[in-house]
Amino acid sequence: MRRAFLFFALLPLLIIGEGRAETASIAVADRERAVEVRKLINDGIRRHTVSLTVYDVYDYRDPQKGERSQGRELGSGTLRIQGSGEIVGCSKTECLIITAGHVVAGGKVQVSVRFSNGQFIHNTEVLHHLQRYDYSFIFVRFEGGVPPEYQNIRLIVGDGQLLDPIIVAGYVMRGESQAVFSVHQGEINTDLMADNTALISAPVTASSSGSGVWNTDGKLLGIVKSFSVVMLKDRDIKMASPGSGIMLSARGIFDDTVRSLRDIPNCSRCQDALSLIHHTRAE
Repeated sequence: MRRAFLFFALLPLLIIGEGRAETASIAVADRERAVEVRKLINDGIRRHTVSLTVYDVYDYRDPQKGERSQGRELGSGTLRIQGSGEIVGCSKTECLIITAGHVVAGGKVQVSVRFSNGQFIHNTEVLHHLQRYDYSFIFVRFEGGVPPEYQNIRLIVGDGQLLDPIIVAGYVMRGESQAVFSVHQGEINTDLMADNTALISAPVTASSSGSGVWNTDGKLLGIVKSFSVVMLKDRDIKMASPGSGIMLSARGIFDDTVRSLRDIPNCSRCQDALSLIHHTRAE
């Protein structure tokens, strides 16, 4: 009788002990997973991600010589946008970058690309063609060849599902001229919609366009197209919903690209792009 009494008296303590052990086990697993995600970001995602600085280019006439040439305006307001992109693949001399189309669309632009090794490249060429979605490709040519750390880089494309955890990585503006590598975690909030987009719960700002949306296995699920905007009732005011963005599906992008570029005649750069896109792996 006394033993039974002691057992029931100690039972709550045993349950509490088991609960604490389970909590500790979960905490250890969370820390281990955090280490894995950090390694994935530093060893893979960061290397794939580039910062884009886009300037407007215009034709001007030299008032003394009467000659016309192209150049970048030097006054204020010439910087159009900061954005991000992802390396699709590289040949021996150049890399192909994917970004949101509106980052480089609309007239003549000059794009400067900063890679994860700190190297700035200004020798770029935007590939504009008849894609249905908001994305573009950029060729980046290296003088002296592509650095070794990017020569064998390969992009893996995956499919995102509702409530899948995601990592959004890109460069955001700090002040007027400094782009800082930034990472946020979230999840996919909707099924893929008819326009090849899905809502995501990760902090997204105006300078997040083109940022990569990755899963925790290092596969590219999409790129950030924009942030969601809500209208206040009875007021003509637009506000960004905090922590919500719009992702353009990567698989839809590459499927559309292959179809589009194959149908364009006499386009050597289209073939160059296709050769690098074909090196990607879709899983």
